[in-house]
Formats: sequence, structure tokens, C-alpha cells
Amino acid sequence: MTFHQHRAVIRSLGCKVNQCDAEATASELRAAGCVILDDSDATSLDESPADLCIVYTCSVTAEGDRKSRQMIRHLIREHPNALMVVAGCYAEVRPDDLRTIDGVDMVVGTSDAAQLLPQIYAALDIMEPDGEKSCSEDSCRRTRAFVKIQDGCDQFCSYCQIPLTRGTPHSRDTGTILKEVRGFVEHGHLEVVLCGIRLGAFGMDRGDPNALAELLRQLDTIEGLVRYRLSSIEPNDFGEPLLKALPELKKLAPHFHIPLQSGSDTVLQRMNRRYTAQDYQSLIKRLQSLIPNLAVSTDVLVGFPGETEEEARETEVFVEKMLFSKVHLFPFSPRPGTVAADLKPRISAADVRCRKRRLEGVTLAGAIQFRKRFVGSTLQVLIEGKELVASETGKMFRTGFSENYLRVAIPTSCEQPLRAGEVYDTVIERLDRNMLLKTQTSEDVLSSSEERFEKVGTAQESTGAGLLIGNVPIASNR
Repeated sequence: MTFHQHRAVIRSLGCKVNQCDAEATASELRAAGCVILDDSDATSLDESPADLCIVYTCSVTAEGDRKSRQMIRHLIREHPNALMVVAGCYAEVRPDDLRTIDGVDMVVGTSDAAQLLPQIYAALDIMEPDGEKSCSEDSCRRTRAFVKIQDGCDQFCSYCQIPLTRGTPHSRDTGTILKEVRGFVEHGHLEVVLCGIRLGAFGMDRGDPNALAELLRQLDTIEGLVRYRLSSIEPNDFGEPLLKALPELKKLAPHFHIPLQSGSDTVLQRMNRRYTAQDYQSLIKRLQSLIPNLAVSTDVLVGFPGETEEEARETEVFVEKMLFSKVHLFPFSPRPGTVAADLKPRISAADVRCRKRRLEGVTLAGAIQFRKRFVGSTLQVLIEGKELVASETGKMFRTGFSENYLRVAIPTSCEQPLRAGEVYDTVIERLDRNMLLKTQTSEDVLSSSEERFEKVGTAQESTGAGLLIGNVPIASNR
């Protein structure tokens, strides 16, 4: 069989580390002669079905499990004769559950990830490629590239099974990472996102507490790279070497995703989070003193076992005063093998929904207040996604993300086109809470909220906090 005849569909759910792993696998398979189908190819009636499907599953919550099973079954229906391979965290912790799904041929957990491709090559009679792999075509189609620098965690938060699915922290070689980033830059990427399960543990397995700070310093020197950002970092992982390096870093994006989980000290203690709400607040204040216009997003877990109404209110008050740029709210989901799975009492579903609704109101108000700070200022916006067509006048908009990860909509036209993958200095004119697109000189709006979300959702992130509206005063800075 000729190698180019193999057609593969690869899907990832959950974290950016899964996404990085999926892209790396796609790059390897492409080097071996396989055709990697994107979403449109994989569902086109004019295309032949795939003969290989790989799903990188997520198991951080029960919802992650459900979506993983749903994706697997969907691909089995769409590609009934394909080799169905299941990888990722779900495959690590409950492989037997996945093997019971009719149509699953291979289950490879994270601890056996190195065997994934050799097993696929053997099953499909593919010759393993020789030589270096180039930038993943999937990544090259995007405006920002994702680079995995680390995997694993040993913190054992009481609700989290990641240490069971990903193992202890282990870091990639710094030289390999820098080479990969340079490759992405050569392919036209202006922004790179560093990904890991516990980014702050980078280099710790080698006994080097300065490793992350030194990596960032070296990234700062890469010509052609406009900016880089950290995908997520734990509050306890801002050590002095990193904090001292921050003011020196000119290309580090002023946005950190720092998981909070709870604003109640007693809940944090039961979660085994190893910091207090005051510790968290002090860290944010220090970071804000070091980095102008810093945006901080976070995660909050709602309805942890035993959470009293008073503790829930403590979290609401804390979140309200922090003015996060975005808050991801997750209802507690008991994970097998974790301490919290056996904790009592469980919070009723009705109470969890009520607390989540209250937090949604608090987080939305804070996100809006944070965004209003930037009206009248100039932000660097990396354009991505498709045009937004204002239905009443036909005016075109493109959206992108600023350096502090705020979504911005900018008018575009044939005379002044904005191109995906370019960075533009943009004057922010207003914040539209309802995401109705307006400028100071026109009233171009989308006709309905349904149309709004359908169109805005084509980009990677969407926020209910509203859309910053801007105009480009000068040409692309690329």
C-alpha cells in the first residue's frame, strides 16, 4: 500500500497539552505520507472516509469523559472502516471502559504515549519516517503556535486526577524547545504559547529552579517572534527567579492564567491547594506592579464537597474584588482515585447551579470593568478567524486578541484589508457589552444575539464580557 493513501482524522479534547500532542502526532503522520483531514475534509460527502482516527481524550471532569465518548462514537459512525485509536488521559485511567465501545481498536494511555505511533505504523503497514519533522501544518494554519515544554504534575490537589493520568513532572530539553519555536517563526507565526500540565515545574526534574526564567529570556531574543505567552501557571510556581525576570522580558504577553479554585481558605485547605486567598491576592498585586496592563484569568471550582454557603460567599466576594479578565467556572465532578471523591457532604445539583449563576454575574461585572480600562488606549491585536459581517450595513469586521488576551473587533475593507496572522496597533474606541459591533462613526450591528455568537464563535475564544471595538491608525507592524 502506498503511504500517501492513508487518510487520518485527529481530534483533541480538553487542555492545550492534548492539543500539542495531537499536533505532534499529525506532524509525524504527515511526514510518513499520511493525509491529515481537517474538519471540512472529514465531513465532506465528496471525500473518501479516513482509514485512521485518533482521539486525544480528556478526563478532568465527568463532562470531559462524556464528550470524549461522544467524539469517539461520532468518528466511528463517520468512518466505520477506520482504525480507531484512543489516547489521552481517559485512556490512561479507564482504558477498559473505552475498550467496551464497539469500534475502538486501540487504547493507548499517556504512560505508553511513546508506543502510540509505532503501534499505528504496524497496524497500517506504514514505514516510520526518517529525518526531522517540520512545523505541524495544523499549527501553521493557525495564527499562534502551541509548544509543549513540560508534562506531568505531583501536587495531588484533592479533586484532581492529573497526577494519575500524566505522571510526575518531566521537562523537554531547552534547546529542542527553542529550535521548535524558531521553526514556527520561520513558518510565519508571530505568537507562541508555551504549554504544560504544570509549567512552573519546568526544569525542576533536572534540579534547575532557574530553567523557566532562562527559557523565557532566550525566547525574548528570537528575531521575528512578536510575543509569547504562558498557557497556565499555578500561583505557587511564581518563584523568585521567575518574578525577577518578568520586568526584563519585552516579548512576554501581559496575561497569565492563574487557577484560583476557591476564595475560601478553608475550602482551599480541603482542596490541598497550599496557599491562602491572601497569598493569591498578594501575588497578583506583585505581578501587576511588575507588568503594566496585566490581565489575569482564572479557574474556580463550584460546589466542592462540604462547601458551606458562607464559604461560597467568601469566593464570590474575593472574585468580585479581583477583576479577573475571565473566569472559567467548573462544577465539582468527583474523579475516581482522588481524595475528594470520598469527601462528604456533596452539594446538591440545585445549590451548585445557584452558586454558579451568582458567580457568573460577579465574574461578568468584573470582566467588563477590567476591559473598560483600555478604552482610548492602543493595543497590539493579532488578527485571526473570519470576517464578521454587520447585517444591517454590510460593514466587515475582523477579530483578534490583544497582547493581554482581550478580544478586539476592527473594521476591515477591500481598501484597508486586515489579514489573519498579522499584528496591528489598534486604538480601542469602545466596549460593547452586548457584542453589538459599533464604532464612533457608524452603527453597524449584527441583527441578533444568535447570529452574534455563531459568527464570533468562529475564533478560538469568546467572552460574554463584551467585545472591544477599535480602529487601526497605522499599518501592520510586521
